[in-house]
Amino acid sequence: MLRNKTDRYWSAVEVIQTCIKADGGCGDPVAVHFFAPLNENKIHEEVNYNHKDMDKDEDLLQRGDDQAYVYKQCLKYCYYIQKVHGKEILQMKAEFFKDLNGKIWFYYAKNIYCRDCPNDKALNCDDAKKLAKTTEKNKKAMR
Repeated sequence: MLRNKTDRYWSAVEVIQTCIKADGGCGDPVAVHFFAPLNENKIHEEVNYNHKDMDKDEDLLQRGDDQAYVYKQCLKYCYYIQKVHGKEILQMKAEFFKDLNGKIWFYYAKNIYCRDCPNDKALNCDDAKKLAKTTEKNKKAMR
């Protein structure tokens, strides 16, 4: 049981140290100031967080291109947040750490600016149930 701020701090440090193998501290920092790849002509359109055209993660790590690897990871995080939560990350400062094995770990993000997805057509629970029933009826009719 945690009793004070010091206990919470050391608990967090222990968790980090079990995940990251480093001689001292948390490893070598890799920081990126991430900006979303907005279409400057149409800034109100949905952001395309395309990372498929970039080199593979393994190739970036073998080349030692930590900044490109970290940027690609930010694109992946933003794509996930966009599709699952309906929010677009426009800007953030992300911090990663590189351990002795060459693995890079996400550590912290701050100054995060986001907006709702412009094309987000999220359904509430009742609408989702109605759509599911309609889909089920259509499947039965097709059979």
